[in-house]
This record gives sequence, C-alpha cells and structure tokens, in this order.
Amino acid sequence: MPTATNQTGAGDRSQNAAHTTPAAAGNSQRRRGVSRGSVEEVGIRIAGLRTVKNAVACRHSDRDRSVYSVTRALHTPRSTHRRSIHGSLVARLLALLVLLAPPLAAQTPLAGPLLDALSIRVERDSTTVARGTLRYRQFRIGNDIELVANGIVVRKGMRVTAELRTDSTFSLRKYVAESRDSSGRVIDRIQVTSAGGRVTLERVTPTRRTVREYIARRELVLLDSAAVVPFLALAALGARTTSLTILDVRRGTLTAATLTIGAPVDLPIADVIVSGMNVTVRGLPDELSWWRDARGRLLRVTWGGRHRVLREDPPT
Repeated sequence: MPTATNQTGAGDRSQNAAHTTPAAAGNSQRRRGVSRGSVEEVGIRIAGLRTVKNAVACRHSDRDRSVYSVTRALHTPRSTHRRSIHGSLVARLLALLVLLAPPLAAQTPLAGPLLDALSIRVERDSTTVARGTLRYRQFRIGNDIELVANGIVVRKGMRVTAELRTDSTFSLRKYVAESRDSSGRVIDRIQVTSAGGRVTLERVTPTRRTVREYIARRELVLLDSAAVVPFLALAALGARTTSLTILDVRRGTLTAATLTIGAPVDLPIADVIVSGMNVTVRGLPDELSWWRDARGRLLRVTWGGRHRVLREDPPT
C-alpha cells in the first residue's frame, strides 16, 4: 500500500545515513570546515586584524595552509600599511612631475659667448636725439646655434625695445620691436616671423592692425631705423654676400639691394682709434652705410645723409 511504501523509503534513508562511511563523514566535515574557514578568512580581511594569531582559525587542513600564508602576508600592522601607502603616493607624484616637465633644452638654453655689447647715441643733423644700449650674444640649444641681438633705444617721449633672433647663417627666425610712450603705454608693436617658406610682418598700433606676408628669401635681412638692433646682424654679416633683400619693417617694403665693400678707415671712438671697414648699400630709397671692425662688430651707421648711429665705447 502507499503508506507502507513511504515508510519503507524513510527507513531506507535513515539506514543509509546510519551506515555512512567514516571517510565520507571526514570529507563532509572538511567541506564544512573549508566553508567555515573561508567565511572566517573573509571576516579577518574585513576586520583588518592587526595580529596573525586571529588568522589561525583559517588553518583547518593542509590545503588551507597556503590561504593562511597569504592572509598572514596581507594583514600587516596598520602603521606599516600607512607607510607603504604614503611611499606609493610619493613615488606616483614624482613620476607625474617627470612626465609633465618640459625638455630641459627648451627651458634652459646654454648661453654662449657675448659677441658684442655697446652704448650708442643717435644723431640727426649732428644733434643727439636718442641713446641706447645693445647686446649681441650666441646661444646653444642642443645642436642648434642661435644668434640673439637685443637693445633699448630711448628718445624724447618714447622708449623702443627690440630683439632679433637668427640662426648661425643670419637667416631670420623672429624679430620683435615695441615702442612705449612716457606713460608706459604701447603705441607701436612690430613682429616679424619666418616659417614655412614665408615671412610675416605684423604691426599693431592703438588704432589699427596690419599684416603683410612675403616669400622667404635666403639673403633676407631686416632694417629698423628706430630700434637700430638689426644693424648688429648686418655688421656681423659683413662681406659674406654682395646682394641682399632688405625688409624695412617701418615702411613694410621689400627691396633688392647690393653691397659695396670699401677700404678700411680709422674711426675715433672714445679717444681710441679703431680700424673699420665701410659697407655701402645700393638700391634703397635712402643711402645706407655702416662700418665694422675685423671681427664684425658694429662701429658706426649713417643713412639718408642726416642720421648717424655712433658707438660710444670701443670694442674690447
């Protein structure tokens, strides 16, 4: 009958449970032990116990000894853990600073020899109308050499600062000239750059902005009668060529010109006689001449028959 059958099945199950082998019981206990050990291990990790003694509860079998070893390695004293975190943060910060730092060559170009340093006075019809100081220096950036001429010319009611950068063959890279009135307000700013086979001249005043573009030429040089600085490069260029293309940054004109080299003459500079070679430019609206010594240092400039730039200290 169904009732008898169910009782018999229940009895069989009870008998089977009673006759379970010791090996099966051990396996069952180990399985339960592993499960408890895993739970206890998780509890240890969550609680962050400071000592290893509390982790002994995980050691239920040979198989769990590896788990115990890992747990022991992970649960170190809190002070050591904090020191390791601090050291890791410092190391990451230093690595980030190294990655973000620009190349050293771009930050610190190596200053080379000072090619020239001089004081000048500018005359018009034999009357001094301005005074200034000029410097000419060579810089090395990696394997590249750059020549930098800069100066300040002060005249009544106006101060002109300028800087000219060229490569070692005097090819233009950048020129900037800025004029300020007696109150310090910028009244005129000129910038000339050379890139991609073109030369760009930008001039900005309080009322207008003009931009001109020219095709770059190998023998292109600048002329700026107000700032005088480009004359340092012209003097250093010397007799390397007999033809030039001159860009007058004040007029915005580009003119082909030729150079004529004259015989050396003696020039008095601060009670010292200095031998200078005359270089005359032909083809410009106004006649232009300058004198240079044997090392290419500027001694004197004349243009238009009325203006002169005179060096006040002899080259040393």
